[in-house]
Amino acid sequence: MTNADNQKRYDAVLILGPTAAGKTPFGEHLEKKRFRDKRCVHFDFGAHLRKVAQEGATTKALSDDDVGIIVRALKSGALLENDSFHVASKILLSFAKRRRVKEGDLLIMNGLPRHVGQASDVDAIVNIRTVICLECAPWVIGERIRRDTGGDRSDRIDDTPSEVACKLRVYEKRTIPLIDHYRRKGIEMLTVKVGLDTTPAAMAEQIM
Repeated sequence: MTNADNQKRYDAVLILGPTAAGKTPFGEHLEKKRFRDKRCVHFDFGAHLRKVAQEGATTKALSDDDVGIIVRALKSGALLENDSFHVASKILLSFAKRRRVKEGDLLIMNGLPRHVGQASDVDAIVNIRTVICLECAPWVIGERIRRDTGGDRSDRIDDTPSEVACKLRVYEKRTIPLIDHYRRKGIEMLTVKVGLDTTPAAMAEQIM
């Protein structure tokens, strides 16, 4: 990446929500339908990490060491910590360049940042304008996974009961504090209630 790439900040919307709440289908919906009449580009960080773990480096910017960091994080269920943010940065900047995200567009951020420690690093790359919080009860999450309500779980190998329980604990402890973090900064906060059969279109209707 050039210095110009690294200095450019992209306007963004951050989607927060527990596993299986529908972040990915919702992000894809916003990409297709736009948000507040702006072109949207959905960045699914988790999907990028899983692809790297399965196929190896997806961009020349990633080194073998970077791939190793991703593989170990996914195997342990851990989040990328501050000292590994360079990996996330490489993936995000490469994605934005490849998708030709430009001024006036919105990056739909799904899965990054995952904790407050990452937030300041992310702020150097994107300007988060709105945070959309998907709220979903734990029992609903289990049923949405079982039914594959969002249509995005069929190829997931990390949906065992123990792994889902671990994700929910991490989300509650590490990710939910992002809500207060962005609220204190005066960022617009929108809440979407997610039920068993809530579709991406229905989620969009709640915030329009």
